[in-house]
Amino acid sequence: MRGQALKQLVENKDIGVRGVCAKLQQLLSEGKLHPSDISVRELWESFIGPVSQTLEYSERHAGFQFLAEGATDSTAFASIMGQVLMARAMESYTQPAYIGDQLFDVIQTRRKTERMPGFTLQDNQGEVDEGMPYPESGMKDKYVSFESGKKRGVLLSITEEAVFLDETGMLLRRAADIGEFIRLNRETRMLDVFVGKTSNYYPDGVQTAIYAAGNGNVATTNALQDWTDIDAVMQVVAAQTDPEGNKILVDIRQLIVPWALVGTAARIMNATLLRVTTNTSNQTDSPGSSPLSPLFTGGMPSILTSPLLDGYTSPAPGTTTWFMGNGPRAFLYREHWPFQVFRRRQDTEAAWTQDVVEQFKFREWGTAHCVDHRHMYRSTA
Repeated sequence: MRGQALKQLVENKDIGVRGVCAKLQQLLSEGKLHPSDISVRELWESFIGPVSQTLEYSERHAGFQFLAEGATDSTAFASIMGQVLMARAMESYTQPAYIGDQLFDVIQTRRKTERMPGFTLQDNQGEVDEGMPYPESGMKDKYVSFESGKKRGVLLSITEEAVFLDETGMLLRRAADIGEFIRLNRETRMLDVFVGKTSNYYPDGVQTAIYAAGNGNVATTNALQDWTDIDAVMQVVAAQTDPEGNKILVDIRQLIVPWALVGTAARIMNATLLRVTTNTSNQTDSPGSSPLSPLFTGGMPSILTSPLLDGYTSPAPGTTTWFMGNGPRAFLYREHWPFQVFRRRQDTEAAWTQDVVEQFKFREWGTAHCVDHRHMYRSTA
């Protein structure tokens, strides 16, 4: 969008500043207008005025400068510029390579500490004779406790030089870097909990290992090679019980592997038939002598992978460790603030001491937790 066309729209009384702002924000949010289509200098001159008259930094005059009064609308400039920078940052923040949000149930919360209550039945059978009262559910002090971690945030300043030199590309690059930095930090914190490096799991208020033999959710010496390794995990799942020793139903929906195993996982999951043989003499079966059996009778788990999983050396080597389960049932991400941007007003100390015309704050605040280890299973070679 060229500056002259934008300025004409701003000066059009039928459209006005508010109308232009609303339309630009709509186009950016719908993806019909890319952040790179907007120039920071043209935006400034459309809403504020010529840089030679509205900025202290002027290429035409030396000596003491009196700034022009009556700028068109500095708030509109900041609003659109913030939207442009946020749109570019969101492109980096929402890259499809991130898998954390598929492994965690993301919920909004306003509490720094809280508990997720649970209960158990005193009478496991729940049988009721004719005319007799129903048994109480037997509420016990069973819960998983949560405590929030620290927030993350970065400032991005627009200086007079950036407007005068029209450094739009550099500003957009910095916004993209901020989006990537904050999302990568969030993703790493999620995966640290997921693999068990950070044991942010507090059943009944006691820190507990997420993956352990006593939890019944680990399979050792089970390198991912073929369908028998998948079956070994399913046997562990079949033996899973609740705290009272009752069998539970675990819905396996995800197969999570590092990049080193994604080819193996794809070969196993994409196989539709398995040739079963009873040949014990190491001789090749004649065509048609082996019956064909379905590999899976239920729905196929989806494959999730991330290069970040390959880098773990503790608690197990990332290139050979893999997982199966239902991430959102096992893990929770308590989000106080989603990824967002705020504007700092122009009349600040930084405007005078650092020639900052606008400053934006990008931030995110959330914490990853485990809520139930029985819905995720780890296999190691």
